[in-house]
Amino acid sequence: MTLRVKCTCGKRYRVDPELRGHRVRCPACGRHVHVPAPESPPPRQTGADGDVASDRHRGAGADADSEPDVTLREQLGQWLWRGRRWLDWYLGQLVIDWRPAAEHLRRCTGCFHHQVTTHAPCQQCGGPTVGSDLARICTGLDGRLQESTGAVAHTRHRLRICGMIVTAIAALLAVAALWRTLLGLFLLPLIAALAATVQLIAAHVMRWKLYHDHGPVLREAQCDPAEVNPAAARAADIAATHILPFLKRNELPTSTGDAPAAGEQPAALTLQRLLPDGTRRKVALSAEELAMLEELLAQRDAPLPEGQQLKRHYLIGCALMGDLHAFREQLRHLERGGQDTIEAFVTLTGGRAEMQPLLRAVLRERGEGVAPDELQQRIDRQLRQWKLRQFEADLERRRDEEAVNISIDMIDRMDPYRFEHLVGMIYATLGYRVEPTPRGSDQGADVFIEKGGHRTVIQAKLYSGPVGNKAVQEAIAAQSHYRCNAAAVVTNATFTASARELAAGSRVELVDREQLIDLLARFNKAPKDYTRLKQLLQPRPP
Repeated sequence: MTLRVKCTCGKRYRVDPELRGHRVRCPACGRHVHVPAPESPPPRQTGADGDVASDRHRGAGADADSEPDVTLREQLGQWLWRGRRWLDWYLGQLVIDWRPAAEHLRRCTGCFHHQVTTHAPCQQCGGPTVGSDLARICTGLDGRLQESTGAVAHTRHRLRICGMIVTAIAALLAVAALWRTLLGLFLLPLIAALAATVQLIAAHVMRWKLYHDHGPVLREAQCDPAEVNPAAARAADIAATHILPFLKRNELPTSTGDAPAAGEQPAALTLQRLLPDGTRRKVALSAEELAMLEELLAQRDAPLPEGQQLKRHYLIGCALMGDLHAFREQLRHLERGGQDTIEAFVTLTGGRAEMQPLLRAVLRERGEGVAPDELQQRIDRQLRQWKLRQFEADLERRRDEEAVNISIDMIDRMDPYRFEHLVGMIYATLGYRVEPTPRGSDQGADVFIEKGGHRTVIQAKLYSGPVGNKAVQEAIAAQSHYRCNAAAVVTNATFTASARELAAGSRVELVDREQLIDLLARFNKAPKDYTRLKQLLQPRPP
């Protein structure tokens, strides 16, 4: 008998009676819906002699007459369902109209491009993509859905091409028949019927092959993967408690390069992470680290998937889940401060195009689906308004006070303590909330900056020569002491090779002389307190 279930989104759809007692995924919103289990029939009343009680013992009237009608209705429902199943198998209509899941955030396994689509390949390189549904990745269903989705799209394209070719041939035959004689009017119905028959046969053949090859994936997609593989049910919990810290343990700045450091084992797997501010981090995983992770997860009864490719896809899905969660939390932190969603996104990322898929994913979670073009227009308007406000504020400051444009040579002549305050002013113009440290015992911290709940400690070094390991060690110690999310070292000079190597292994951001010059170019055009800036630029006391 055909079953109908209703999702919380309000959509009703049919499900297979064999899925009673299981959870299925809604094709519209992707949520799981519980299919009610079959009701057990009431116990049959027996008399003293063991025979089934007669109608007079069970009651007369409507109760006695309704049982044969219900049984007949169930039988008719089963026959209709079998006929519908045979028709679906023959035409493949369920696969042609297949919507396996709602659009969600996916990351390419090759170029690490982000997109908000169904189970579709990468829009840039055409490679496979993974989502953040770790249970489907563990069972391999995510990859099978991607292959089946591609086959469905290819079959639809072939059906359209076949229809266009058959229509063009039929039109040419009709024109030829009319050109020869007016009696060709009587051939038009025959030509149309022949074209329709050819198109129908071609559609049946293509749909039958598609359903025969990819139809089982549709039934598997309707079930909850956690019921198929119990270990997959703990995938999200294990990712949050073990795998995300494991990825942070092996993060490196993307500018480090692919060559391993001296004494370091070559990477067996290389991934990428995307921080909420738009910067990327490379994750280099050695074979020894992966072996220890597999052993740890096996003890927790949640092993990694079998196979190198599936394992890599699972780790990329874990990284995507963690990056989306961090972006969502920082966005909410700015929204709680009074900014709307688009304004908070511009404040957090500067309107970067590569971060827009994450914003679309967050908006879809809230039921605020926006088309990419419309979203881009809203972001451009907000960014334009922000730039106009900055431009107008800077013009007002320059009109009321004498303008000062700072150069790197002026910084070289500054006092180290004033350089710390200047670094704070530079980051304040970038949208950060700045908190200076008291002069004296600062435990290696010079400036604290915060954006979206993400707190960073900065070590400012005004040197005439290259900065060594000591400054990086002080930044690491300050990050641990003050419980900050990140650490950075800003200098007017350069860094030694050993300092860069130490910073790469400790995930400390380094801002050298060239990067500081780029920051000054933006700082000079941003609104600021010129009176305070003039005080900082005063010559050093003798």
